Amino acid sequence: MPQQQGSYLLAVRLLQLRIVKAAYEVLCDSRLRKQYDNLGLLALGAQYADLLGYMGGPGLGAGAAGHARGGAGGGVGGVRGRDVHLVLGLLLSEAAQGAEKVVTYEAMGACEACQGSGLASLPEACSCCGGTGSVMRSEWAGAAERGSFSGVKVAAPAPCPACGGWGALPQPPCQRCSGRGRRRVLRELSLRVPAGVERGATLRVAGEGGAGRYGGHPGDLLVRLEVYPDSNLSRVGDDLHSELEVEVWVAVLGGSVAVDTVRGQRLLEVPPGAEQGDVLRLSGAGVARAAPGGGGLVRGDHVFTLRLRLPSAAQLCDPSRALLRRLAACDSTLRGAAAGALTGAATS
Repeated sequence: MPQQQGSYLLAVRLLQLRIVKAAYEVLCDSRLRKQYDNLGLLALGAQYADLLGYMGGPGLGAGAAGHARGGAGGGVGGVRGRDVHLVLGLLLSEAAQGAEKVVTYEAMGACEACQGSGLASLPEACSCCGGTGSVMRSEWAGAAERGSFSGVKVAAPAPCPACGGWGALPQPPCQRCSGRGRRRVLRELSLRVPAGVERGATLRVAGEGGAGRYGGHPGDLLVRLEVYPDSNLSRVGDDLHSELEVEVWVAVLGGSVAVDTVRGQRLLEVPPGAEQGDVLRLSGAGVARAAPGGGGLVRGDHVFTLRLRLPSAAQLCDPSRALLRRLAACDSTLRGAAAGALTGAATS
C-alpha cells in the first residue's frame, strides 16, 4: 500500500510541475498567451494535451495521469483532509454580546520538510519522454502473403522505457514524515463568536481542519459551543434575567441605581414604593442577535427582579437607630390616628 501511495503521489507531483511549466511558458510568450485565451490548453499543442483530463477539460488523460488512476483516462483527484471537531466554552455574557476567542488544537498539517509531497526531493521530468510518460514507437502493420510482407509503418504511443510510464524516476520518501506528506501539528486560531449564539450551536471554519493528501483540499474546523452560567444571569429567549438588591429607602423613595449589564454599567430607575419581587425592565440590554434579512442587530431586554436589602443590627450606627425609632413612632402615630378615625366613623 505505501508503494502504491508513493507512486500515486509521484504522478500527482509530476503533473503539478508540468502545469507550472505550462503556465510559465504562456506568461512569457505574448503570442502564446493570446492563443491560450482563445483555445485554452489546446494552444500548447500535443506536448500538454494530456493535461486536459487532469484539469477537467475535454479529452482523455494520458501518461502519468492515466497511470495514477490505474489506466488511461480520467483526472487525478486529491483526498480531502479530515474535519477537526472542538468544544468551546463560553460564559452567558460572552454568548449574549459575541466574543473573540483563541482556540488551540492539533490537526494533520503539511510536512514542512517536503512541503506535503512526501518525497525527499521533487521529481524531475524524465529526459527520455519529456515527462509525458509515453514515447512514440514505430511498428509495421500489414500482412504476409506467399513469403513476402506488405504493409505500412505506423507510430503508436507506448510507455517510456526509461521511467516505466511515470514521466519521472522514483524518488525516496521524505524521512521526516515517512513519505506521508503530513505530520500532526499544533495550531492556534482566533475565532469570532457571533452575538446571540446558543448552547449546542456549531461554528464551521472552512479550510482549518486536517491537510488533504495528494493535493486534496483541507478539511474544516467545527467548533461546538457550550454556554455556562455567568454569576446570577439566566436567559429566556433574547432576554436576560437577574436579581437586583436595593436598600429599603431606595425602594420607598425611588431613585436611580447603577446596574451591571453584558455591555457595561447602566442606570436603572426604581419607582417610589417598589416592593420585594417587583420586575423592572432595561430595554436593549439583553441578548444581541442578527436581525432577519441582515438588517443589523436586534437586542432583547435585561429583566431585574427586586430584592430588598435590610441592614443588620451590626451595620446600624446610633444616628441610624435614632431615625428608625422616629420612623417607628411616626408609623405608630399614623396607625393610631387611622384607628381612631375608623372608630369614630363606626359610632356616628
